[in-house]
Amino acid sequence: MKLDIKPEKYEDFKEYMSLMLTKETGKLYLPEDIFVECGKDALGFLKAVNIKQDDYKYIFGNVKFDNDCQLESLENLEYVNGFLLLEKSKIKELKSLQYIGGGAYFENSEIEDLGSLKIIEGDCLLSDTKNLKSLKNVEYIGGDLFIDESHVLDLGNLKYIGGDLFIDGSHVLDLGNLKYVGGRIFLNEAQKHYLSDKIFEDNGNYYFRNQEDYVYNNDYIEKE
Repeated sequence: MKLDIKPEKYEDFKEYMSLMLTKETGKLYLPEDIFVECGKDALGFLKAVNIKQDDYKYIFGNVKFDNDCQLESLENLEYVNGFLLLEKSKIKELKSLQYIGGGAYFENSEIEDLGSLKIIEGDCLLSDTKNLKSLKNVEYIGGDLFIDESHVLDLGNLKYIGGDLFIDGSHVLDLGNLKYVGGRIFLNEAQKHYLSDKIFEDNGNYYFRNQEDYVYNNDYIEKE
């Protein structure tokens, strides 16, 4: 969902979304559960709002929790319409978060559990994470996945990567439930050996043997 809402309409939008979410889910959502920031900075880029409290369930905009934030867990947040930036953050668990509409930037963070996270529409950067071992419930990454120089060993339930897969600096030797990679795969020599039945080479580049005609059923895309 791409938004371009004027600031004077934020309160109306929050009221509308709280009613729609309550109707669709059967759970009570209030306007104060929703955060909206669709503005741009001086260079014309969408703002990344720095949030220090876990007060919102739905965020429409880009958000970051930087190293000044003392939170170690996001208990309430369920949905981020834009990107989520946790670089150098102290946050360890995502808990209820299911959807990120942009990129997920977790480099050099304390993240160790992705909780209920299922869909990342943009890139996912996990480089230099030391405590995360598995992608757990993540099924869909629309852009590139970077897990080089991380301690990730398990792709969890991941089925779809729309862009490139970078695992050459990791110890991943099993691609699990993966069915589709839209771009190249960057591997080390050990991975080329252990994953030989899953990959093929073309002009010096390596690609995943995609499951024929596989299409991921993305409920969030279907609704838009």
